[in-house]
Amino acid sequence: MTLKAWKVLEPLTDPPERRFDMMRSLSKKGLRPVLFLRPIIPGLTESEVDEILSMARDSGAIGLVTGSLRVTPKILRSLERAGIPRREIEKRLRGRLREGKQLSLVETDLKREVEEKARRMGLVVF
Repeated sequence: MTLKAWKVLEPLTDPPERRFDMMRSLSKKGLRPVLFLRPIIPGLTESEVDEILSMARDSGAIGLVTGSLRVTPKILRSLERAGIPRREIEKRLRGRLREGKQLSLVETDLKREVEEKARRMGLVVF
């Protein structure tokens, strides 16, 4: 999820506000929504995470699940078009990037940071 670049990165999805509205509706009906924050995008998520977590909590989310980014050359080009620094992603790659093969990024540090912020806000980390 991204608040700023969602139209470029997820053009076929609902805007983030609508997703938070859905969380609010689910929470009002007695359900316990959880934010699935995937992928964590180096160079983007860090700048938005406080706002995303606050909005999720205020919309009734009780917890958080995080997930790492996986890229192909095509995905990397899309991220570049959205203004995400390529170098931030490339330095975290687990292997050599090849067309048609997704590679995960090493993001343990970013995930821990996001999860710690979530805990401080009272969200359960799954």
